[in-house]
Amino acid sequence: MGEIKSTLDIIMEKTKNLTVTEEEKRAFKEQETAGKVKGLAQRYADGGFPRQRLVEELADLEREVGDKTMVRYLLVVEAMGRIQLGQDNGPFLSILEVIPGADAAAAREILEDFEDRVVQQRDAIREKLKFRLREMGISGSAVIPNLEADQEWKQRLEELDREMKQKLYKTIEA
Repeated sequence: MGEIKSTLDIIMEKTKNLTVTEEEKRAFKEQETAGKVKGLAQRYADGGFPRQRLVEELADLEREVGDKTMVRYLLVVEAMGRIQLGQDNGPFLSILEVIPGADAAAAREILEDFEDRVVQQRDAIREKLKFRLREMGISGSAVIPNLEADQEWKQRLEELDREMKQKLYKTIEA
């Protein structure tokens, strides 16, 4: 009777002649580091530890990975990617503040500018909806249009969020 091979044995047999290039090794390392950075950002944002511990964990990760620039870049990208209009972005802006070279003030300014634009757009669309309702004979002080159900509003909010993220990412590249 033949020997039954484990899945690991089969994989090892099929891959024994494969080699990994330096570029592939770097990509694997970056992918692994990105996962660790994501976890670090999530734990901090969830209130898992104070700001000082974030600084310490960041330093530990930089030592572990041996590439301070990559770790910091991935953390900036992660923090900026989690910033959303209309949400509490304090933890993500706080992450940017502890990373040397990250422009947290510029990110905060961009976010505030877009939050103002959201308010203006929301008010304009709300007035447009009220006008439509008045045309249908529906009016009064108790009439409040449901913006969350309006497709135009949803689309505009997504556009603003996309524009904001593009602007945020440009600050990383600058």
